[in-house]
Amino acid sequence: MKKNILIFGLINNFGGREIEVRNIIEVLSKQYNVRLISLLHMSKESVAIKDLDCSSTTIYKELYNSSLILKGLSYFSKIYNNSKLPTYFLVENKLSLKFCNIADKKISLLQKEIDQADAILYCGVLNLTILNDVITYCEKINKPIAVRTTGEICKINKSLGKLLPIVSSILVHSKSNTKFLNTITPNNVSIIDQTTLLEKELLKIPVAIKQDLVFGYLGRFSNEKGIIELLEIFKKNNLKIIVAGNGNLESDVLDLINDKNDFIGEVSPDDLEFFFNKIDVLIIPSHEEAGPLVGIEAMAAGKIIFSTEVGAMKERLSDTKNNFWFDINKEQSFLQLLSRLKNIEPEEIKVIRETNRKKYLGNYSNDKISNEYLNMFHELIC
Repeated sequence: MKKNILIFGLINNFGGREIEVRNIIEVLSKQYNVRLISLLHMSKESVAIKDLDCSSTTIYKELYNSSLILKGLSYFSKIYNNSKLPTYFLVENKLSLKFCNIADKKISLLQKEIDQADAILYCGVLNLTILNDVITYCEKINKPIAVRTTGEICKINKSLGKLLPIVSSILVHSKSNTKFLNTITPNNVSIIDQTTLLEKELLKIPVAIKQDLVFGYLGRFSNEKGIIELLEIFKKNNLKIIVAGNGNLESDVLDLINDKNDFIGEVSPDDLEFFFNKIDVLIIPSHEEAGPLVGIEAMAAGKIIFSTEVGAMKERLSDTKNNFWFDINKEQSFLQLLSRLKNIEPEEIKVIRETNRKKYLGNYSNDKISNEYLNMFHELIC
Protein backbone atom coordinates (compact mmCIF):
# COMPACT_ATOMS: atom_id res chain seq x y z
CA MET A 1 0.00 0.00 0.00
CA LYS A 2 1.26 3.46 -0.91
CA LYS A 3 2.30 5.78 1.91
CA ASN A 4 0.73 9.25 2.17
CA ILE A 5 2.59 12.55 1.84
CA LEU A 6 1.03 15.89 2.76
CA ILE A 7 2.42 19.01 1.07
CA PHE A 8 1.35 22.42 2.36
CA GLY A 9 2.44 26.01 1.90
CA LEU A 10 1.64 29.37 0.35
CA ILE A 11 0.66 28.00 -3.03
CA ASN A 12 -0.97 30.43 -5.43
CA ASN A 13 -1.97 30.10 -9.08
CA PHE A 14 1.24 30.94 -10.91
CA GLY A 15 4.89 31.50 -10.11
CA GLY A 16 8.22 29.77 -9.58
CA ARG A 17 7.11 28.24 -6.29
CA GLU A 18 3.97 26.80 -7.90
CA ILE A 19 5.97 25.29 -10.76
CA GLU A 20 8.43 23.77 -8.30
CA VAL A 21 5.58 22.31 -6.23
CA ARG A 22 4.14 20.78 -9.39
CA ASN A 23 7.54 19.21 -10.09
CA ILE A 24 7.63 17.76 -6.58
CA ILE A 25 4.06 16.40 -6.83
CA GLU A 26 4.79 14.67 -10.13
CA VAL A 27 7.96 13.10 -8.73
CA LEU A 28 6.47 11.90 -5.44
CA SER A 29 3.25 10.64 -7.06
CA LYS A 30 5.29 7.89 -8.70
CA GLN A 31 5.59 6.13 -5.34
CA TYR A 32 3.26 7.89 -2.89
CA ASN A 33 -0.25 9.25 -2.47
CA VAL A 34 0.21 13.02 -2.45
CA ARG A 35 -2.20 15.59 -1.01
CA LEU A 36 -1.70 19.35 -1.31
CA ILE A 37 -3.15 22.01 0.98
CA SER A 38 -2.61 25.65 0.06
CA LEU A 39 -2.67 28.33 2.71
CA LEU A 40 -3.76 30.78 0.00
CA HIS A 41 -6.74 31.01 -2.36
CA MET A 42 -5.44 28.53 -4.92
CA SER A 43 -7.82 27.68 -7.76
CA LYS A 44 -8.11 24.53 -9.87
CA GLU A 45 -6.24 26.42 -12.60
CA SER A 46 -3.14 26.73 -10.43
CA VAL A 47 -0.06 25.56 -12.30
CA ALA A 48 0.77 23.51 -9.19
CA ILE A 49 -2.15 21.13 -9.71
CA LYS A 50 -3.80 21.71 -13.10
CA ASP A 51 -4.53 18.40 -14.86
CA LEU A 52 -2.70 16.42 -12.17
CA ASP A 53 -4.18 13.35 -10.50
CA CYS A 54 -3.59 14.80 -7.06
CA SER A 55 -5.82 15.40 -4.06
CA SER A 56 -5.78 19.12 -3.29
CA THR A 57 -7.64 21.76 -1.33
CA THR A 58 -7.12 25.10 0.41
CA ILE A 59 -7.25 25.93 4.09
CA TYR A 60 -10.10 28.35 3.36
CA LYS A 61 -12.19 25.73 1.62
CA GLU A 62 -11.66 23.38 4.57
CA LEU A 63 -12.55 26.14 7.06
CA TYR A 64 -15.75 26.84 5.14
CA ASN A 65 -16.76 23.17 5.08
CA SER A 66 -15.93 22.64 8.74
CA SER A 67 -18.53 24.92 10.29
CA LEU A 68 -22.13 25.96 9.62
CA ILE A 69 -21.42 29.24 11.41
CA LEU A 70 -18.50 30.02 9.09
CA LYS A 71 -20.63 29.08 6.09
CA GLY A 72 -23.33 31.49 7.21
CA LEU A 73 -20.92 34.32 7.95
CA SER A 74 -19.18 33.77 4.59
CA TYR A 75 -22.49 33.89 2.74
CA PHE A 76 -23.48 37.08 4.60
CA SER A 77 -20.14 38.68 3.69
CA LYS A 78 -20.60 37.70 0.04
CA ILE A 79 -24.06 39.29 -0.12
CA TYR A 80 -23.05 42.37 1.87
CA ASN A 81 -20.02 43.04 -0.32
CA ASN A 82 -21.79 42.03 -3.53
CA SER A 83 -18.86 39.74 -4.24
CA LYS A 84 -18.64 37.44 -7.24
CA LEU A 85 -15.94 35.31 -5.62
CA PRO A 86 -16.72 31.76 -4.46
CA THR A 87 -18.32 31.94 -1.02
CA TYR A 88 -15.48 30.10 0.72
CA PHE A 89 -13.05 32.82 -0.44
CA LEU A 90 -14.79 35.09 2.08
CA VAL A 91 -14.54 32.77 5.07
CA GLU A 92 -11.94 35.01 6.75
CA ASN A 93 -14.17 38.08 7.03
CA LYS A 94 -14.53 40.69 9.78
CA LEU A 95 -17.34 38.85 11.54
CA SER A 96 -15.69 35.43 11.48
CA LEU A 97 -12.42 36.93 12.71
CA LYS A 98 -14.33 38.59 15.55
CA PHE A 99 -16.46 35.65 16.67
CA CYS A 100 -14.32 32.63 15.69
CA ASN A 101 -10.71 31.81 16.46
CA ILE A 102 -9.69 31.34 12.81
CA ALA A 103 -6.01 30.80 13.63
CA ASP A 104 -6.80 27.92 16.00
CA LYS A 105 -9.21 26.40 13.49
CA LYS A 106 -6.51 26.45 10.81
CA ILE A 107 -4.10 24.63 13.11
CA SER A 108 -6.76 22.09 14.06
CA LEU A 109 -7.54 21.36 10.41
CA LEU A 110 -3.86 20.97 9.54
CA GLN A 111 -3.35 18.63 12.49
CA LYS A 112 -6.14 16.37 11.21
CA GLU A 113 -4.45 16.30 7.81
CA ILE A 114 -1.08 15.53 9.39
CA ASP A 115 -2.64 12.63 11.32
CA GLN A 116 -3.56 11.01 7.97
CA ALA A 117 -0.08 11.43 6.46
CA ASP A 118 3.10 9.42 6.81
CA ALA A 119 5.34 12.40 6.05
CA ILE A 120 4.88 16.15 5.62
CA LEU A 121 6.55 18.64 3.28
CA TYR A 122 6.27 22.39 3.74
CA CYS A 123 7.10 24.59 0.73
CA GLY A 124 7.56 28.27 1.43
CA VAL A 125 9.30 31.04 3.30
CA LEU A 126 10.55 30.54 6.85
CA ASN A 127 8.68 33.42 8.48
CA LEU A 128 5.24 31.81 8.68
CA THR A 129 3.88 31.45 12.22
CA ILE A 130 1.80 28.40 11.35
CA LEU A 131 5.01 26.55 10.40
CA ASN A 132 6.14 26.70 14.03
CA ASP A 133 2.88 25.06 15.14
CA VAL A 134 3.15 22.32 12.52
CA ILE A 135 6.76 21.45 13.41
CA THR A 136 5.82 21.29 17.10
CA TYR A 137 2.85 19.01 16.38
CA CYS A 138 4.89 16.74 14.10
CA GLU A 139 7.45 16.28 16.86
CA LYS A 140 4.69 15.54 19.37
CA ILE A 141 3.21 12.71 17.28
CA ASN A 142 6.56 11.62 15.83
CA LYS A 143 5.80 12.44 12.18
CA PRO A 144 8.71 13.27 9.85
CA ILE A 145 8.57 16.73 8.30
CA ALA A 146 10.74 18.25 5.58
CA VAL A 147 10.91 21.95 4.78
CA ARG A 148 11.58 23.20 1.24
CA THR A 149 12.74 26.79 1.56
CA THR A 150 11.84 29.48 -0.95
CA GLY A 151 13.06 33.03 -1.05
CA GLU A 152 16.31 34.42 0.32
CA ILE A 153 17.20 33.18 3.81
CA CYS A 154 18.72 36.03 5.76
CA LYS A 155 16.73 36.16 9.01
CA ILE A 156 14.86 33.62 11.14
CA ASN A 157 12.85 34.45 14.26
CA LYS A 158 14.05 32.95 17.54
CA SER A 159 11.08 30.64 18.04
CA LEU A 160 11.55 29.01 14.63
CA GLY A 161 15.31 28.91 15.15
CA LYS A 162 14.74 26.67 18.17
CA LEU A 163 12.48 24.35 16.16
CA LEU A 164 14.49 23.95 12.94
CA PRO A 165 16.99 21.47 14.47
CA ILE A 166 14.13 18.98 15.05
CA VAL A 167 12.95 19.14 11.41
CA SER A 168 13.78 15.90 9.60
CA SER A 169 15.28 17.64 6.57
CA ILE A 170 15.60 21.25 5.39
CA LEU A 171 15.96 21.48 1.63
CA VAL A 172 17.74 24.39 -0.03
CA HIS A 173 18.79 25.10 -3.61
CA SER A 174 22.56 25.49 -3.26
CA LYS A 175 25.53 25.72 -0.91
CA SER A 176 25.16 29.49 -0.76
CA ASN A 177 21.63 29.00 0.60
CA THR A 178 22.98 26.90 3.48
CA LYS A 179 25.34 29.48 4.98
CA PHE A 180 22.83 31.18 7.27
CA LEU A 181 20.95 27.98 8.14
CA ASN A 182 24.13 26.16 9.11
CA THR A 183 24.70 28.65 11.91
CA ILE A 184 21.36 27.56 13.40
CA THR A 185 20.92 23.93 12.42
CA PRO A 186 24.02 22.40 10.78
CA ASN A 187 22.99 18.75 10.81
CA ASN A 188 19.76 18.52 8.81
CA VAL A 189 20.27 20.83 5.81
CA SER A 190 20.33 19.15 2.38
CA ILE A 191 20.73 20.51 -1.13
CA ILE A 192 18.20 19.64 -3.83
CA ASP A 193 18.05 22.18 -6.63
CA GLN A 194 15.31 22.74 -9.19
CA THR A 195 14.55 21.12 -12.51
CA THR A 196 12.08 21.82 -15.32
CA LEU A 197 9.14 19.67 -16.35
CA LEU A 198 9.56 21.05 -19.87
CA GLU A 199 12.96 19.45 -20.19
CA LYS A 200 12.22 17.67 -23.49
CA GLU A 201 10.87 20.83 -25.12
CA LEU A 202 13.67 23.10 -23.92
CA LEU A 203 16.42 20.65 -24.89
CA LYS A 204 15.06 20.62 -28.45
CA ILE A 205 15.65 24.35 -28.90
CA PRO A 206 18.55 24.70 -31.35
CA VAL A 207 21.75 26.46 -30.26
CA ALA A 208 22.60 28.38 -33.41
CA ILE A 209 25.44 30.72 -34.30
CA LYS A 210 23.96 34.25 -34.39
CA GLN A 211 25.31 37.75 -34.88
CA ASP A 212 22.47 39.77 -33.33
CA LEU A 213 21.49 38.44 -29.93
CA VAL A 214 18.01 38.96 -28.46
CA PHE A 215 17.67 39.73 -24.74
CA GLY A 216 14.78 38.63 -22.56
CA TYR A 217 13.32 38.80 -19.05
CA LEU A 218 10.88 36.26 -17.63
CA GLY A 219 9.55 36.56 -14.10
CA ARG A 220 7.35 38.36 -11.63
CA PHE A 221 6.96 42.13 -11.87
CA SER A 222 7.82 43.00 -8.28
CA ASN A 223 10.41 45.13 -6.50
CA GLU A 224 12.73 42.31 -5.42
CA LYS A 225 13.07 41.11 -9.02
CA GLY A 226 14.85 44.28 -10.18
CA ILE A 227 12.70 44.50 -13.31
CA ILE A 228 12.12 48.27 -13.07
CA GLU A 229 15.83 49.07 -12.70
CA LEU A 230 16.61 46.79 -15.65
CA LEU A 231 14.04 48.37 -17.94
CA GLU A 232 15.22 51.84 -16.99
CA ILE A 233 18.69 50.87 -18.24
CA PHE A 234 17.26 49.51 -21.48
CA LYS A 235 15.05 52.55 -22.06
CA LYS A 236 17.82 55.04 -21.28
CA ASN A 237 20.19 53.33 -23.73
CA ASN A 238 17.51 52.62 -26.35
CA LEU A 239 18.02 48.85 -26.15
CA LYS A 240 15.52 46.13 -26.99
CA ILE A 241 14.35 43.42 -24.62
CA ILE A 242 11.50 40.92 -24.72
CA VAL A 243 9.59 41.00 -21.43
CA ALA A 244 7.37 38.20 -20.14
CA GLY A 245 5.62 37.83 -16.79
CA ASN A 246 3.07 39.56 -14.60
CA GLY A 247 2.74 41.20 -11.23
CA ASN A 248 1.73 44.33 -9.36
CA LEU A 249 4.26 46.50 -11.24
CA GLU A 250 2.85 45.69 -14.68
CA SER A 251 1.76 49.27 -15.44
CA ASP A 252 5.27 50.53 -14.57
CA VAL A 253 6.77 47.81 -16.78
CA LEU A 254 4.61 48.83 -19.72
CA ASP A 255 5.59 52.48 -19.29
CA LEU A 256 9.27 51.54 -19.61
CA ILE A 257 9.11 49.25 -22.63
CA ASN A 258 10.31 50.98 -25.80
CA ASP A 259 8.34 48.75 -28.14
CA LYS A 260 5.05 47.32 -26.86
CA ASN A 261 5.43 44.46 -29.36
CA ASP A 262 8.21 43.18 -27.12
CA PHE A 263 5.78 42.62 -24.22
CA ILE A 264 4.48 39.04 -24.01
CA GLY A 265 2.77 39.16 -20.62
CA GLU A 266 2.16 36.10 -18.49
CA VAL A 267 3.75 32.95 -19.88
CA SER A 268 2.12 29.65 -18.99
CA PRO A 269 4.30 26.52 -18.79
CA ASP A 270 2.97 25.52 -22.21
CA ASP A 271 4.27 28.82 -23.65
CA LEU A 272 7.73 28.59 -22.10
CA GLU A 273 9.25 27.04 -25.21
CA PHE A 274 7.85 29.94 -27.28
CA PHE A 275 9.59 32.50 -25.05
CA PHE A 276 12.97 30.77 -25.06
CA ASN A 277 12.82 30.30 -28.82
CA LYS A 278 12.60 34.09 -29.17
CA ILE A 279 15.62 35.02 -27.02
CA ASP A 280 19.35 34.27 -26.85
CA VAL A 281 20.25 35.92 -23.54
CA LEU A 282 18.17 35.67 -20.35
CA ILE A 283 18.63 38.47 -17.82
CA ILE A 284 18.13 37.84 -14.10
CA PRO A 285 18.28 41.28 -12.40
CA SER A 286 16.96 40.17 -8.99
CA HIS A 287 17.91 41.71 -5.67
CA GLU A 288 17.12 38.41 -3.91
CA GLU A 289 16.31 34.83 -4.94
CA ALA A 290 16.50 31.26 -3.74
CA GLY A 291 16.88 29.82 -7.26
CA PRO A 292 15.45 31.16 -9.48
CA LEU A 293 13.72 28.48 -11.55
CA VAL A 294 13.98 30.54 -14.74
CA GLY A 295 17.77 30.21 -14.48
CA ILE A 296 17.47 26.41 -14.67
CA GLU A 297 15.07 26.71 -17.60
CA ALA A 298 17.50 28.97 -19.45
CA MET A 299 20.33 26.49 -18.94
CA ALA A 300 18.20 23.67 -20.36
CA ALA A 301 17.29 25.89 -23.31
CA GLY A 302 20.96 26.62 -23.98
CA LYS A 303 20.90 30.37 -23.36
CA ILE A 304 23.49 32.89 -22.26
CA ILE A 305 22.60 34.17 -18.77
CA PHE A 306 23.27 37.67 -17.43
CA SER A 307 22.62 37.60 -13.69
CA THR A 308 23.10 39.37 -10.41
CA GLU A 309 24.93 37.22 -7.85
CA VAL A 310 21.75 35.88 -6.24
CA GLY A 311 20.43 32.57 -4.97
CA ALA A 312 21.89 29.48 -6.58
CA MET A 313 23.10 31.13 -9.79
CA LYS A 314 26.81 31.33 -8.93
CA GLU A 315 26.88 27.64 -8.08
CA ARG A 316 24.79 26.64 -11.09
CA LEU A 317 27.06 28.41 -13.52
CA SER A 318 30.35 27.46 -11.89
CA ASP A 319 32.72 25.56 -14.20
CA THR A 320 31.07 27.17 -17.23
CA LYS A 321 32.29 30.13 -19.25
CA ASN A 322 29.04 31.92 -18.50
CA ASN A 323 30.54 34.45 -16.07
CA PHE A 324 28.30 37.39 -16.89
CA TRP A 325 27.62 38.96 -13.48
CA PHE A 326 26.41 42.49 -12.82
CA ASP A 327 25.07 44.78 -10.09
CA ILE A 328 21.53 45.92 -10.92
CA ASN A 329 22.15 49.09 -8.89
CA LYS A 330 25.16 50.00 -11.05
CA GLU A 331 24.19 50.67 -14.66
CA GLN A 332 27.79 50.68 -15.82
CA SER A 333 28.36 47.10 -14.66
CA PHE A 334 25.54 45.97 -16.94
CA LEU A 335 26.71 48.06 -19.90
CA GLN A 336 30.18 46.55 -19.51
CA LEU A 337 28.66 43.09 -19.91
CA LEU A 338 26.94 44.17 -23.11
CA SER A 339 30.23 45.50 -24.44
CA ARG A 340 32.08 42.32 -23.49
CA LEU A 341 29.44 40.12 -25.12
CA LYS A 342 29.69 42.08 -28.38
CA ASN A 343 33.42 41.34 -28.52
CA ILE A 344 32.96 37.57 -28.20
CA GLU A 345 32.96 35.63 -31.45
CA PRO A 346 29.60 33.99 -32.34
CA GLU A 347 31.26 30.55 -32.35
CA GLU A 348 32.47 31.05 -28.76
CA ILE A 349 29.02 32.25 -27.68
CA LYS A 350 27.60 29.01 -29.10
CA VAL A 351 30.11 27.03 -27.02
CA ILE A 352 29.06 28.87 -23.84
CA ARG A 353 25.40 28.14 -24.55
CA GLU A 354 26.13 24.45 -25.15
CA THR A 355 28.14 24.32 -21.91
CA ASN A 356 25.18 25.71 -19.95
CA ARG A 357 22.97 22.98 -21.39
CA LYS A 358 25.53 20.29 -20.54
CA LYS A 359 25.71 21.60 -16.97
CA TYR A 360 21.93 21.32 -16.74
CA LEU A 361 21.96 17.72 -18.00
CA GLY A 362 24.71 16.73 -15.59
CA ASN A 363 23.33 18.37 -12.45
CA TYR A 364 19.68 19.43 -12.79
CA SER A 365 17.95 16.96 -15.11
CA ASN A 366 14.53 15.52 -14.33
CA ASP A 367 16.01 12.13 -13.52
CA LYS A 368 18.65 13.47 -11.15
CA ILE A 369 16.38 15.78 -9.16
CA SER A 370 13.57 13.19 -9.10
CA ASN A 371 15.88 10.56 -7.62
CA GLU A 372 17.10 13.00 -4.97
CA TYR A 373 13.53 13.67 -3.79
CA LEU A 374 12.54 10.00 -3.87
CA ASN A 375 15.65 8.96 -1.96
CA MET A 376 15.05 11.63 0.68
CA PHE A 377 11.43 10.60 1.31
CA HIS A 378 12.37 6.93 1.28
CA GLU A 379 14.78 7.67 4.15
CA LEU A 380 12.12 9.71 6.00
CA ILE A 381 9.34 7.15 5.78
CA CYS A 382 11.09 3.78 5.81
